[in-house]
Amino acid sequence: MKTLRCFPGLLFLLFTTSLFGQNPNLPDDLLSEDFHAGRREALRAKMPDNSVAVFFANPVRNRANDVDYLYHQDPNFYYLTGHREPHAILVIFKEKQQLNGKRTDELIFVQGHDALKELYNGARLGKEGARTNLGFSVAYEGSDFADLPIDFSKFDQVLFYEFHNDVRNSTDKEDLYDLIVAFKRKARYPSHSQILGLEPQQNNLNTKTLDSLMQKLRGIKTAEELDLLRKAAYISALGQREVMKAIRPGMSELEVQGMHEFVYKKYRAEYEGYPSIVGAGHNGCVLHYIENYKPEIEDGELILMDLGAEYHGYTADVTRTSPGKGKIRREQEGRCD
Repeated sequence: MKTLRCFPGLLFLLFTTSLFGQNPNLPDDLLSEDFHAGRREALRAKMPDNSVAVFFANPVRNRANDVDYLYHQDPNFYYLTGHREPHAILVIFKEKQQLNGKRTDELIFVQGHDALKELYNGARLGKEGARTNLGFSVAYEGSDFADLPIDFSKFDQVLFYEFHNDVRNSTDKEDLYDLIVAFKRKARYPSHSQILGLEPQQNNLNTKTLDSLMQKLRGIKTAEELDLLRKAAYISALGQREVMKAIRPGMSELEVQGMHEFVYKKYRAEYEGYPSIVGAGHNGCVLHYIENYKPEIEDGELILMDLGAEYHGYTADVTRTSPGKGKIRREQEGRCD
């Protein structure tokens, strides 16, 4: 009964937290709402006339049974929105459109509130938060996407990334799987028989151009992005320095990996930019060795350490080779003289 009496208060806390932000204790150096809005405007300027671009959030990846991996947003989706939650769609129009009595050149669809799921997994931003925190004047819940009257056939080009059929279908009726199904129906995505040439296809679907536009856009960093890249590089290099001081024969590769990643967390880097590579001895010759499972680094072995911290969506990549003890011997330097 005590839990039941507390439950309404918990629900109130969840919804008020969602209304005012995904997390009340966010870092103060995240990219701003204006940054993301500016990136959308820069993309819009590069888009062809009478076109629409559609972006999907990253899928949730399952680790085992009912346990999922820590969620990581699609980099382009985050770059354009600042949104960190799954099961979302971003739609950017080249020219303003009239939809449901609203005139806009962009839409975002996000997860709706669900008291029980938020109790287990944390507060959701919701469409109100997408307007307040992300700066979208028009925001909907994902469940609205299927019925919203977007006529993709009227555009000369519908720009999106090709699908890889690797999205799980959950019991949630507004999950990414169902959002993709709705988009395919609305955009008249080709069926198997159309792909084989047995039926005519709609010819305004373009899965090639969007990637080139995003590469050109993201290839030139803003001052805000450079600050985050410098911070990621600093944290990554600091990890290398601290580990070189502490490393000893007898340590495991996993222990060395853990020291690097402890430094990342100490300096508030959210993730590793890629799977950490710590290879001792012959393992250092495997280009993408990520098992890091050798139980004991031997005296005299070199340890290759290729790791990078991801800080607010921006990643460094620092590789160094260190002896397990002392200095690198002459024969280990690879010198030809």
